[in-house]
Amino acid sequence: MTLKDYVHKAVGFTSDSRAVRAGDLFFALKGEKTDGALFVPEILKKNPTAVFAERGFGQRFPDIRDPRIVEVDNVHAAHREAAGLFRARFTAPVVAVGGSNGKTTTKEFLATILASDRPILKTDKSQNGELGIPKTLEKLREDLRAAVIEVGIDGPGDMLRHVQLVAPDVALLTSIGEEHLNLLKTVDNVFSEERILVDETLKRGGRAYVPAADPYLQRLAKLPRVTSTPARPEDLDPSFRCLLGHPMARQNAALAAKVALDLGVPREKIAAALLVLEVPEGRGREIRLRPDVLILADHYNANVASMKAGLAYAREVADREKLPLKLVLGDMLDLGEAVAAAHDEVIAAAAQMLPKEVLLVGPEMSQRQARLAGLLSGGSVSSAPSSALARTPAQNLLQGPSVLLVKGSRGTALERVLQAMGVPL
Repeated sequence: MTLKDYVHKAVGFTSDSRAVRAGDLFFALKGEKTDGALFVPEILKKNPTAVFAERGFGQRFPDIRDPRIVEVDNVHAAHREAAGLFRARFTAPVVAVGGSNGKTTTKEFLATILASDRPILKTDKSQNGELGIPKTLEKLREDLRAAVIEVGIDGPGDMLRHVQLVAPDVALLTSIGEEHLNLLKTVDNVFSEERILVDETLKRGGRAYVPAADPYLQRLAKLPRVTSTPARPEDLDPSFRCLLGHPMARQNAALAAKVALDLGVPREKIAAALLVLEVPEGRGREIRLRPDVLILADHYNANVASMKAGLAYAREVADREKLPLKLVLGDMLDLGEAVAAAHDEVIAAAAQMLPKEVLLVGPEMSQRQARLAGLLSGGSVSSAPSSALARTPAQNLLQGPSVLLVKGSRGTALERVLQAMGVPL
């Protein structure tokens, strides 16, 4: 029997031993912390249609003999192939969300709005890659009325593989910027890779949405069935009030609201959902630590565009709150040959915000301490080579009132800085 034959007989598929139902296909994936093969005896008791395991399973477990065990050369590839076959069964709209920044936030916003009107599936956290996408597709069910799938890329060729698997009916691109330049090399290449999501969706007869404010994505706005969305939900409909502060968050909310509107969600439900939107953890959440200390925690992702946008918003908030501005800026990762120029540009932008105090975290930011200090007419600059060594200078930042921006790439682990400050995460 081929994998397609097994899929035809099965009710679903999963790699989660806890989620197996009678009639499912189980894929015994091996990860860094778990080995699905160890759960096969338990799975067989649940009456699956078949269990797919890596070739050599019978030699590893000679006591387990069952005709439902199918050994394959690559169980991860088989799992991914099954995901595509089961996706073809799903008839409700599938929305794919891509872009350099704001994917997870926009996915969460759209899922919140759609869920106000119908049962849906969404990508869990940021499981948006080679393993995460098929794991998300495991959860497709006939009673769902939509699915929102986040799609991330690391290098050339990734987007086409992911789009062929997800087969979206609707595509969203949130932004284009410096993303995985270690492999993609230039922002033009980033755009070429990300736009595959739109191009392939349009080929399938689907539609796409892009924000009007992104100059790269506006190149796609002239294509048929591509909608350009405004900077704020209120620009779509006066009733679409949005309590989010950051301009990028408002733009992402507008993108989500327009898609939901076109998918038939009633305006009153969209308006109600917009009022309760919250940015995901680490992506610009505002935390009032004390009456005179407001933390802007934006430490999950970073490139030049998002760093400059975060700095400008932090300055705006500090002026509104009438509080001094302080900054924790971490390294931006995966920038390839652009790493030096990118960090220089952010340092120059930070100086223009006139912060009172700055803590630079990571090797790239730290080596620019003297440069930033020279650009500032006042204010102090400290540094730490890693977040693990930033505890004391981070705690010092809390002395006195401030609006404090914490911004950097995920790999810089700035959540350690927040923890040292006693910020609840």
